[in-house]
Amino acid sequence: MPGIFPDLRDDLFDQLKYGKITPDEAEAEALRLGLEPLRRVSTNDDFNPIREAQWTLPMAVAWIAYRTRDAVREWWPHYREQCWDWWFRKWRLGFDGDVYEGWFLEQRPPATMSLLLIGDALERTEERDPKFSMRAGDARDALWVALSTDCFRATGIDQESGQRVQILPITWTELKCYEENDPDELRPNALQQYGPNRYRDVLLPSASLRGLWRAPFIRQVQVLPAQVAPGGDGYMPLYCAAQWIATEGGRRDFDPEDVEIWRPTFVELLAVLSSEMVRVVGIGKDGLREPVAGHFFAGLQVDYPFNEPTIELFMGEEFYLRSYPYDDEDDWRGGFSDAITNRQGDYWGRLMVNKADVAKRWPFDQSDMRTGVPGRPALSAQLISDELERRGAEGALEATLRAQAKVLIAWLTETSPKHARPTLKTVENRIRDRYRELRAPK
Repeated sequence: MPGIFPDLRDDLFDQLKYGKITPDEAEAEALRLGLEPLRRVSTNDDFNPIREAQWTLPMAVAWIAYRTRDAVREWWPHYREQCWDWWFRKWRLGFDGDVYEGWFLEQRPPATMSLLLIGDALERTEERDPKFSMRAGDARDALWVALSTDCFRATGIDQESGQRVQILPITWTELKCYEENDPDELRPNALQQYGPNRYRDVLLPSASLRGLWRAPFIRQVQVLPAQVAPGGDGYMPLYCAAQWIATEGGRRDFDPEDVEIWRPTFVELLAVLSSEMVRVVGIGKDGLREPVAGHFFAGLQVDYPFNEPTIELFMGEEFYLRSYPYDDEDDWRGGFSDAITNRQGDYWGRLMVNKADVAKRWPFDQSDMRTGVPGRPALSAQLISDELERRGAEGALEATLRAQAKVLIAWLTETSPKHARPTLKTVENRIRDRYRELRAPK
């Protein structure tokens, strides 16, 4: 029967606006009738802000305040355009008719700085990680400081010329954000609606923002990513080569935050790269992948994986090597990659090394790995955890955490010599909580 589905949908919307049913009840009824959902739902997987090279001001402040992709996505104009939400409102029938209360489906309002600040003020913050978050107002102030000290440059549409221009660092000392007919506008004061230093559609480099304000590591207990072996032809991310060297081809496990393991690894790797014994390619400033000459690696300081760079390193003019753990392709292409960089941005990004050169220089033999899964230190960790449980059940635990860790390492070496060897610190970190639980009085 033509028109029956629009009529059924209209009837549900009428019941909603008169408050006769709730949105959940309406959606359930739409499903029963075989209708499309009333509320348009966007799939988060289709909207990954990390892939965007430029962020708006609300997106940038959301990142600094919360350090999550989801928070940035919520303030991404392209995403908000696809989002519709239920709102409970009072409304009047006609000019002077009766007043009713009900639900209305409305497109999410545009993202503005004031809306972000208001929402943050109403949100509970007790569960935020204080090391990786701050209030939105503080995040806005931190962003202004970074821009005024030339950590990176933002661009905006100049209201006088209509052209997109760089906003100079000195200008940020007097710029404030004002809302005019929804879009944010930067200008020195509220009354200055004409004249110089007025900008709209401000954009900031997302990679620089993520570099200056790091995201927290998702894992509570750090573990190395799955080993990528230098087998076959082609290139591999530089970090993967560093992990290959540090783990001796997957035969050694260690705490990923232990700089004392990474430091000699990168000293050795950089020496080989600078002498061009291992070929390197990267993405240059022109966006093209090109060979990287060895002299770029000579004498570089390093921002080690799983660690925070010093403020002197990050804020300095000198170039350094930034190495990110390689977890997946999306993160790697989204800016979490190895780069030769300084506070002005990446000079070379997405650094990759030749697999054959790495295998030739560091030919760790894996032919005797019993597990068949080379370089998976998590297997050793599981064996150690199981043995800890067994000893705990038998009441055979050592008197101290360190003694227990040493005993477990000795046991693993004796019973499974072909598995990755964890360091003492790694074992202590991994068994600490469970060891204390097993040792606690019953």
